[in-house]
Amino acid sequence: MMKQELSGDVTVEDVLKNTDYVLSCAEVIDSRYLNFDFTLTDVIADNTSASGAIFGIEKFSVDQLDLVTEKVAIKVNGKLAVEGSGRDVLGHPALAIVELAKHLAKVGKPVPTGVPIMTGGMSSAVLLEVGDDVEIVYSTLETIQFKVID
Repeated sequence: MMKQELSGDVTVEDVLKNTDYVLSCAEVIDSRYLNFDFTLTDVIADNTSASGAIFGIEKFSVDQLDLVTEKVAIKVNGKLAVEGSGRDVLGHPALAIVELAKHLAKVGKPVPTGVPIMTGGMSSAVLLEVGDDVEIVYSTLETIQFKVID
C-alpha cells in the first residue's frame, strides 16, 4: 500500500520510502489453459488469469522486512508444494512497482494509494483441487490458510 501516488521515473528507494505497509497475499488464478501451458500473448489476452486474492490483515512496515530475502513456502494438505523468495520477483519486489509507475505514466496515470498492489509471485503456481487445505507460510509476513471449496 502506497502512502502517496507515484508516477514516472521512480526508483526502488522511492517505492520503499513511499510504502505505507506490506501485507501477505495469495493470488487466486483461474487459467483457461491446461497445466498453465500458455504464451505471454495468451496470458495477456486472458487478463493474466487473475481471479482474486486473499490478503493477510497484519501490516508490516518495510523496516520490518527484507523484501528480497523474505521466503514463502506453500503447503497443500500438509506437504510442501513450492517455495520461493522476494528475489524471485524481478530480483526485488519494489522493482515491480517501479515498472508499474513507468507504464502507468505513459497513459497519464499514477500508481494509486488506497488499493493493494500485488508485485508478482514469489513462487510458481500450484494447481489446487476441491477439498485441499492450503497453508502459505512466510518467513516474516503473516501466514495465510484456507480450504478450497466448491
